[in-house]
Amino acid sequence: MSKPESVTVKSRRTYALPAGFYHYVGTAFGSGGVGTRAACPLDATGPPQETIDFLKPFAQPIAGWWTH
Repeated sequence: MSKPESVTVKSRRTYALPAGFYHYVGTAFGSGGVGTRAACPLDATGPPQETIDFLKPFAQPIAGWWTH
């Protein structure tokens, strides 16, 4: 994120996040695999489902990594 932001998540807790880089780590063992798992955080149109989704208005993805 290029500047500090306050982010309110599903639990209605608000977190003050400083500017900087944030890393998200998750698994992709469910149906759809890596493609489906990576598409959700990258889709800015839907309502927030996961905690990472609440950063969508403030942050932009830079890279994606995966391994077996």
